[in-house]
Amino acid sequence: MMMWLLLIGLGCFLASYLLKKNDDVGAGELSAHQRRKIVLNILTFGLAVVAGFAIYLNINPYVDFVRVITASTNWGWFFETPIGAFITALIGMFIWVVFQIFELLPEILKKDMQTIRNLIHNMENHIVLPIFPSDLPVIRELKRHHNNTPTRWYRTANRIRTGVYAADLLLCMFQYPPLDGGADGVWLFLQAGSFSDINWINLLFVLITLFAVEAIYHAYQWIKQMKAYLGRAERSSQTVETSYRVDR
Repeated sequence: MMMWLLLIGLGCFLASYLLKKNDDVGAGELSAHQRRKIVLNILTFGLAVVAGFAIYLNINPYVDFVRVITASTNWGWFFETPIGAFITALIGMFIWVVFQIFELLPEILKKDMQTIRNLIHNMENHIVLPIFPSDLPVIRELKRHHNNTPTRWYRTANRIRTGVYAADLLLCMFQYPPLDGGADGVWLFLQAGSFSDINWINLLFVLITLFAVEAIYHAYQWIKQMKAYLGRAERSSQTVETSYRVDR
C-alpha cells in the first residue's frame, strides 16, 4: 500500500511542477496545447497507477480460488511448494485474463468503428424472411435463426459477459465477504439485518474488483481520443501557420 501512496504522491508532485512551470519561463511559456498534453500525460500516469492497484485486487480472488481447489486434490502438497505456488498464481492470472476479455469484449467491439459500420451495413442489407403461422416449427426456427444472424454474435457476447460478471461477483465476495459469518451471516442479515452488519471496506473492494478494469478501460479510451484530437489540432495549426508564412 505504501508503494501506491508514493506513486500517487509522485504523480501529484509532477502535476504541480509541470503546470506551474510556465510561471517561471517568461517568454518561453508553454502553449495551451502543450499544457493540455501535459495534463493528459499526468492523467495517463495516474491511470496506470490505479490500474495496477485494481488489477492486484482483482487477481487475488482468482489465485485464492485456484489455491483452494488445488489444496483439496491429492497433489495439494506440491502446490504448497514455491514452484506449485507459482503455478497456482499463473493459473489464477490466466483465468482472470480470460474473464476480463469476455467482460470487455462488447465494449471493445463497440470501440471499433469499422466493426460497427460492418454490423450496420449487414443489418440494413440483411434479408428478413417473413414467419407465417402456417410454417412448420422447424421452418419457423430456421427463419428466426436466419433473421437474427447479423446481431447474434453481439448478443451472445453480452450474454457471456453477464455470466462472467456473475461468476466474478461470487469470487470477489468469497475473497472480500461484505458480511461476516458466511452463509449464516447472509441469512441473518436477510431476516433482520442492518447497515452496521455490512463490512463496507470489503464491499468497496468488491465494487473495485468488479468494475474498476472496465472503468479504467473507458478512461484510457477517453484519454487516447483526446490525445488524437490534440495531435490533429496541432498538425492543423502548424499547417495553417506554414501556409501563412509562405503567403507572406
